[in-house]
Amino acid sequence: MTTSPAARVGLVAGLVATAAGQVVATATARGRAPASGLARGLVDAAPGALVDGGVALVGRADKAGLAAIATGVNGLAAVAGAALAARSPALGVAVAAAPHAAGGWLALRHGDASR
Repeated sequence: MTTSPAARVGLVAGLVATAAGQVVATATARGRAPASGLARGLVDAAPGALVDGGVALVGRADKAGLAAIATGVNGLAAVAGAALAARSPALGVAVAAAPHAAGGWLALRHGDASR
C-alpha cells in the first residue's frame, strides 16, 4: 500500500505534535504531557457515574487506561489528519495536531491527570 505525500503530511504532523508536546512538557516547570492533559479533560467532561464505574471496573489501573485512551485519540486524529491532508494539507495538519494542542492547554491549565 502506498501513501500519498499529502497523507504523509498528516501523519508527520501528528508525530511532530506528539514530540513537541513531550519536549514542551519536559521544559516547563509543570512538566505535564499533552496526553495527560487530554486524559484529564476526558475525565472532566465525562459524567460522574461513568468515571466512578470506570474506576470501579479497573481499580488502580484507571490512570493507565486513561493514558491509553488519550493516546488512541491522538493516534486517530493523526490518521484522520493524514486522510484529510490529501484534500487540504492545512486542514490535515490542524486535525492531526488538535488533540495535542487541547491536551497541552488542559495540562498547563489543570495539572496532571495522575493527581
